[in-house]
Amino acid sequence: MASAVDSRLAYARLSAVATASRLPTATRGSNNSYTTSWDTTVPDGQRLTYRDLADRADRLASSLLRLGVRKGTHVGVMLPDLPAFPVTIFALARLGAVLVPINSRYTAREVLYVLDDADVQFLIVDESLASVIHDIEELPPLLGAGAVILHGASAAGLETGSWLSWDDLCETGDPSFEPPSEVGPSDLATILFTSGTTGLPKGCMLSHDYWLVLGQVQAVQAEDFAPRNFLVWQPLFYMGGLMEMMLSMYSDGTAYV
Repeated sequence: MASAVDSRLAYARLSAVATASRLPTATRGSNNSYTTSWDTTVPDGQRLTYRDLADRADRLASSLLRLGVRKGTHVGVMLPDLPAFPVTIFALARLGAVLVPINSRYTAREVLYVLDDADVQFLIVDESLASVIHDIEELPPLLGAGAVILHGASAAGLETGSWLSWDDLCETGDPSFEPPSEVGPSDLATILFTSGTTGLPKGCMLSHDYWLVLGQVQAVQAEDFAPRNFLVWQPLFYMGGLMEMMLSMYSDGTAYV
């Protein structure tokens, strides 16, 4: 095992994965880690390669930028474990926006607490969880008109006129997106809330460096086993699920979610 982890190397390593769509043509076309599948256990058997992930993340990032999401913008994400979740994670990371994962089993009262405590300015929610948001009598003032984005529905089918479609934003975005602001390892990446077993949940402020080094350390520890397939069994709104996702990427492997 390496005696120390070079966080700058870790950041550069994952940046290469996140920008795989812009690698030289010879590399993009080869059978390497960037074309390994992100598999999910949803009924329709969705598969997402690293190249797909990079392309969709850039498209979504460019659309979010047009809406006003910038470096430092706090974005709540309430999604099941679908490919849209990692796409959203990397889109926000590319922008330097702050991911605020929200437990998909939270009640309206619990969701409101997180939105308010984390100063969430935009909210991305799956259509299967939209009823929870509708049950909130009054959203925090930072969540203005057009700040709620619904995944899994076309713009024509949205229940609330001011809500936007995640799918449409991802489809219409620019795949050649370049972030307007530099994002560094020490920048805030995530506000991850604790379970709140002894009181109200507390938001833990975690940097890009935190996740990158964590993923690299986990991959180094697993080197003797040379794993290629990884079961991401914990939800992606939870620290364990995000850690398993980073581990699979650093190991050039396939994540089964």
